[in-house]
Amino acid sequence: MDFFASAPTSELPPDSWRENVAAIVLDAAGRVLLGLGTGHNAYWHFPQGGVGGKETLEDALRRELWEEVRLAPEDYRIVTCYGGLRYRYRKNNEKSGRWRGQEQTYFLVHCHAEQPATDCSHTDEFCSLTWVPWRELSAELFAPVKRKVVQKALGAFFPPHLTAGELMPHVEGALTPRRYRLAGRSLADCAADDRALFGGSKEEMAGALARLSLRLRAAHKAMAAARGKLLVLVHGSAESGRKQSLRRLAASLDPLHLQTTEADIFTPGLPWELLRALPPAGGISLVIHRPTAASAPQDWLSCEQWLTGQGIRVLKLYLHTAEDNGASELLAATDSQAVPWHIIPAERRWYRDYVVAQLVASALSGYLPE
Repeated sequence: MDFFASAPTSELPPDSWRENVAAIVLDAAGRVLLGLGTGHNAYWHFPQGGVGGKETLEDALRRELWEEVRLAPEDYRIVTCYGGLRYRYRKNNEKSGRWRGQEQTYFLVHCHAEQPATDCSHTDEFCSLTWVPWRELSAELFAPVKRKVVQKALGAFFPPHLTAGELMPHVEGALTPRRYRLAGRSLADCAADDRALFGGSKEEMAGALARLSLRLRAAHKAMAAARGKLLVLVHGSAESGRKQSLRRLAASLDPLHLQTTEADIFTPGLPWELLRALPPAGGISLVIHRPTAASAPQDWLSCEQWLTGQGIRVLKLYLHTAEDNGASELLAATDSQAVPWHIIPAERRWYRDYVVAQLVASALSGYLPE
């Protein structure tokens, strides 16, 4: 028996999940804020709520924290987030006729003070609030329907190896896009995987990527409204994870203004395959291409100039692995100061995906919110 089943699949479209945000609020001493539900819902909960039609996820988070526990934006900072967590509604839930369940994005929020003043008297969600040491958090404190997603969020933000000294994570390092440019540099210099650029853990990098994803989607929507165009050309060996990296990137962009293509685009002149892959006004094209130095146009710079003349910004990414051979000749034949290749170390998947997202964010920098 599926105790937590939602309405029959035939009655709801497959994408009918209610967008929701939840806040894991951590104070300066490492305690987490929990609210006790009212009535029959007498489990502990994180502050959470649905996302309004024109709200960003961060807007909804700030609103819910104020409405439910009276924490203002100046009381805390948003550190990281973890999204795509779904749980189904019970059959008798009043919302089960409209949605299958909730798709949650959990935010880790750090308060500046120890146990800052909170108040739940302005909402009917909680009857009381308490601060619990982070090591005492357990999914069993929460309603059964939410326990699996809560366990995933806690595992992401508080992994088993975490120490008290690591509670305030250092996330982004100096991952500047210019570091990965080939123009005027050797392939070896660009491909070096410098761990000093990022001092955090794999889990912290995943959180940084999730937070960057929120900004990327907002920037893409702003670019669509301004009718800008971006063409992202991705090359690399079969072992470099081209498809996986673009799949992860695509999940962070607006699907209504996105197209992905695989093409052998380097043929003499301006390739027909490339013409078919050009982004429409307001769109981004992600293209995996398989050129060779022999098939590259003799005047690739003219090709790039034609693209930019059409109002298309071009970003060229090469995912490099240690076993990759024969890349230098190809890259030298198609590199330019105007549109240089960016060489990304692909040995560590989570590091690779973050750098790819950073480079696309840089290309959309004019649309990114401050």
